[in-house]
Amino acid sequence: KSEKMKSITDFSFSHQWTTQLQEVTLRQMRVLSKYPTHERAISSARFLHHQLPLRFAYLSHNLNSLSQVTNISSSHYFKSIHGFSKDSLNLFQNSFDKSQSLNSLQDQSHSLLSLANSFGETKELLLSGLKNWSSRNTQLSIPVASSVQTSLENIAKTYIEVQTLITNFSNMMDFLLKANISDRFSDVNKTSHVSMSNLGAIIEDACENLRNICLDKIGDTPNINIDGDNSVEIVCVESQVHFIILELLKNSAQALIESGDIDNPISVKINRTTNNNIEVHVEDQGGGISQDNLQKVFSYFYSTTKEPQPTYTYSGSFGVPLSGIGCGLPLSRLYAKYHGGDLNVQSHGNITRATLA
Repeated sequence: KSEKMKSITDFSFSHQWTTQLQEVTLRQMRVLSKYPTHERAISSARFLHHQLPLRFAYLSHNLNSLSQVTNISSSHYFKSIHGFSKDSLNLFQNSFDKSQSLNSLQDQSHSLLSLANSFGETKELLLSGLKNWSSRNTQLSIPVASSVQTSLENIAKTYIEVQTLITNFSNMMDFLLKANISDRFSDVNKTSHVSMSNLGAIIEDACENLRNICLDKIGDTPNINIDGDNSVEIVCVESQVHFIILELLKNSAQALIESGDIDNPISVKINRTTNNNIEVHVEDQGGGISQDNLQKVFSYFYSTTKEPQPTYTYSGSFGVPLSGIGCGLPLSRLYAKYHGGDLNVQSHGNITRATLA
């Protein structure tokens, strides 16, 4: 055991430690949060104490891989997230309270929520820094580009797992103690844990978010037609499904804006397949995507968004594209796969359809 912990502390992550990583399904987490008990809380705390250090070691392993292929290990943002990974590992090795009382477990959940917030901030820092690096290195060899994409995918997957595990445990503790989580942890909110949620309501909320974004940035709102069974209930992390739907809607709206046809409606359809799976189709007629570009849409930092033209402003963001740094679709597909599904994009002529299954 001491040799194992020393190896993890030194961040030498090998196949031996990969086999120690235990996957947890959303349904398993849903059972824990739906029927919380003190015993289950203790079991969850032990699981986190054992598994989170392994995940942070895996994170560091992928950061080292990025460092080797990009030569950016000396950059400020890279040092920040690597230092965060080491500090987090030390925290878990030293802070586990063996008394396991409810109050002690709640203290641990608050510390974990603070950690999850910090993890999110370092993730954004890393992606922003790598975006700047990729913009300066546009002619990468195929092996280097593939290695960067693989490492980013693994880092993003680790982030999703850590965030979901922590928020689900904290939600369980909050329920057991009948106490509201302090406002200082509001960034990791109740929609971030696993629950049975209404898919139609998530879609409606994402549509309303898009309307507000478009009104702020272009002074107009797209028409959105929603069809299908909006009463469907799914086991999910609400914030993650919301992220996917909003990202697809933003891409459709951006395509319509660039085609000069914002009045052409975006179509959203909820469909139940013959084998009882749920699909959400988001379709637009914004000019389509070429077959060459279609192969790249799930690559990190790839974007077809045109540079904004100078325009008058009534808000600081008016005229700014709806898209970000080119990570929305790859992250959306990762969220979909985390839910046991997938995300694909098809384009024919001027029509583009994204399908979340």
